[in-house]
Amino acid sequence: MSQSDGRVDTKKYESLHSYSSPEILAGPETNGMVTITYTLYDPEGDEVAQAFYDYSLDGGGHWIPTSNVSGAAWTTGPGGITHTLDWDARADEAVSDNARFRITIVHGKRAGPVQRASTSAASPPFRVRATTCIWPFGPSI
Repeated sequence: MSQSDGRVDTKKYESLHSYSSPEILAGPETNGMVTITYTLYDPEGDEVAQAFYDYSLDGGGHWIPTSNVSGAAWTTGPGGITHTLDWDARADEAVSDNARFRITIVHGKRAGPVQRASTSAASPPFRVRATTCIWPFGPSI
């Protein structure tokens, strides 16, 4: 189901972890944008030092850094703080029936002998067609 601005929210598909969404989440009608909803938890509400965003077109076998993410926020809390971000899948030329999105955060507080711990979470699979078709002008055979 598309939002009024043409983007699709992946939150409604969160219970379908083994299956791709039936809807194409980024295509010509969404301008290649995929809205990702995520929640950051931390018992003490510690800050996040860094975040990395990756996508996979093969169900998680190979991860590629995104080239354009906007609207991401890093605030945490004991009960969790929900955020949304927009991934420009068209900029990454993403096409797949088994795409996944992964967020990795680096904790701001040092964790024992480990200088900085990190945590990752990946989305359930979804479909993406973030390309544009350019038809040739005046084709002939």
